[in-house]
Amino acid sequence: MEAADAHDPEIVTNAFGSLADELRGIMNASSQEQEKWANRISIGSDRTAIKRDWRDAFDRFGSYPYVQKLQVERARNKYWNMAKADGEALRLTSDMGYALCFDIAVQNGGVSKREEELFKDQTRYERASSATDRRKV
Repeated sequence: MEAADAHDPEIVTNAFGSLADELRGIMNASSQEQEKWANRISIGSDRTAIKRDWRDAFDRFGSYPYVQKLQVERARNKYWNMAKADGEALRLTSDMGYALCFDIAVQNGGVSKREEELFKDQTRYERASSATDRRKV
């Protein structure tokens, strides 16, 4: 089943089925409750996988074109813009440099002013002028 458009109230129900109410509830819970819930549905000694029913539901949810559109918009509007600004500030403007900055934006929320200053100090100290050397720093 495919959601008709952005206003389809059934998109979560269609993707998550009997798990939809639980998901809606946890979305409004405290961060501590959300963490407990995430741990409950996680499997493996390192908790890097989730129970099959939840994995399948998230896969279905992610297959909707509208959901994919939202993911791309979020990546572009938040993380890509942050990565571009960080890449320019750090002179990491090659494709690889921007990719590194994008990863930093997603994983760490971008480069802080303090980190930017430390980076600049370290690149001067190491005389890191090539793109490769700057990425290593």
